[in-house]
Amino acid sequence: ILRNSNPDDQVISSVQRLLLRSVAEHDISAQETCHLLLEIPLYHSSRSFVSLNLNKEAPRWLRGTGSSENEANVRIKDVGRTVKSPLKIYWERPTEFENFSLFRLNLTHKFTQNRWNKCKQENIVRIFPRPSPLRNGSQWVEFCRVKVLLHVRHRNIEQLTENGTVEWSILFTRYYEEINADGNDILGPAVDNEDETTDNEDEVEEIEDDEQEECRHDWMLLAEMGPNAVIDSSCDLGTRDMDRNHRWVDDARQRYCDTDLANIDHFISQASSNNQINDANLNSVIVDYQTLNEKQMAVFKHVESHFYSVLAGCQVEPLRVIIMGTAGTGKSYLIKAIRGLLMQMTGIESMSPVLVLAPTGVAAFNINGRTIHSALSIAINSTNNLDIDSERLKQLQERLRSVKYLIIDEKSMVGHRLLALIDMRLCQAFPEQTNELFGGRSVIMVGDFGQLPPVLDLPMYIDVKKDALSNNGHAVYKQFLEVYKLDIVQWQSGDSEEQRAFRDVLLRIRDGESTVDDWRILNTRFEEKLTRAERDQFSDTTFILPRWSDVNAVNIDKLRSLNVPVAKINAKHTGGVEAKRADSDTAHGLEAQLLLARGARVMLTANIWTEAGL
Repeated sequence: ILRNSNPDDQVISSVQRLLLRSVAEHDISAQETCHLLLEIPLYHSSRSFVSLNLNKEAPRWLRGTGSSENEANVRIKDVGRTVKSPLKIYWERPTEFENFSLFRLNLTHKFTQNRWNKCKQENIVRIFPRPSPLRNGSQWVEFCRVKVLLHVRHRNIEQLTENGTVEWSILFTRYYEEINADGNDILGPAVDNEDETTDNEDEVEEIEDDEQEECRHDWMLLAEMGPNAVIDSSCDLGTRDMDRNHRWVDDARQRYCDTDLANIDHFISQASSNNQINDANLNSVIVDYQTLNEKQMAVFKHVESHFYSVLAGCQVEPLRVIIMGTAGTGKSYLIKAIRGLLMQMTGIESMSPVLVLAPTGVAAFNINGRTIHSALSIAINSTNNLDIDSERLKQLQERLRSVKYLIIDEKSMVGHRLLALIDMRLCQAFPEQTNELFGGRSVIMVGDFGQLPPVLDLPMYIDVKKDALSNNGHAVYKQFLEVYKLDIVQWQSGDSEEQRAFRDVLLRIRDGESTVDDWRILNTRFEEKLTRAERDQFSDTTFILPRWSDVNAVNIDKLRSLNVPVAKINAKHTGGVEAKRADSDTAHGLEAQLLLARGARVMLTANIWTEAGL
């Protein structure tokens, strides 16, 4: 088009300039190629850089290997030729530079065309290697060597080290004042504490993280998305106007004093110590025994008779009782009745003779008990660490000093190994009866084997030979010869046809014997078949979903429906780039960010205060 146009046309020059500018701005690769072919530097800097590679003390280096200080200016035809090393060039410096150290000379001069030329501005001296400045650390000798070579005036290594008879660390101490007076290099001074060496690096990393976490507009995020992109529905939470404009700090100060905010890391421990839950208050709750049904009363009377014999000093065998019952048969109610009975028989002011335990924090809270692992000082990952130190054993013995009975709820979650560990801990807690099962304590296990099975363990009733600990647990279980079964459902005790049908459906689901009629009954409760009023009754219930993506979507919708400011809390990664890229599974459940709002429901992944339901 340009060739066939009128050369006198004024538009031609404008179009030519536009084309030239387009090529210059967009074809970066072509520019780099042309610069390399013409041996033109790819960048220009107002400051000059000098590289001092002190890894080797050889007098000559091979060009093109990255060892020379002028590698950026190496021409293709010079690759493979030898060149003097920075140390060799320094050793052969003219006498007029006799009082210059290696660092000072390269800071103010540059060696070009076989001569030292003074620079208008000080150079930026890059030093390799950069050993750790930690005094007496693994790289301490190397650090001393580099510092001495940089700042102590010398003509050769033999002169400096007195023919290798003086160590570098001694030379560093000998010339310490001279080294510090020569100027600051990028290595910095020696330090005595390892934390000091990482301060600057941490600051730089934090700055980089801050830059990466800066606010990005929606169009920037959309521009980065390729085809079939997965849209994160939570991306705007924490960045909306209401989120950014909310005064989070002032909000916290209105509710908590400065002392509470300063001690926020110890909030739970302080709250638990200030609100001690008295066992006597829990155990003093007396159940109306007349409300117990026939099966419950049989267990109740048996425990009562046994404890009367214990209080009378009679020699009786400890109880080994299993109480079975499906959901809603009054197992928790019976536990409360037995605990109240034992406390009443001992005396309200006395220490409790009964310890109520459960495998999980939720189950323990429901029965006002404690978790098995916490109460008996059993480590969560206890398979490889079965011992207990003397201090913790002393605390355990003091805690269980008055205990005569243990009630373990949710027995279906107690497996071979955990039962063996319970037996082991009780024998350690009561050394005078270490040869007796459970240290001579009576144990009552309550639950339904049709419910949740143990985690990474075998159910107690399975007779499968495994390791010694597992085999011991099964042997202990076989000593429970007394079994009671509760079969009267209390929770769904209505007599309507609908209630009876629902109870029957639950029982068949438990036994894995569901029928087509059961499916038809449950089909009437599908969400799309419920009225708006019925759906609203379940708005705050917990959803059970098959995929994590569905779980996240429901949680985000719930959080958004609160219509309150949301705080986005990003994790601080201390493991570098790999830690930042890791998912929550790799980080053992730790999320890269949390979305929190006032009124949001949260889930605790660890038991931090079981007595208070946390």
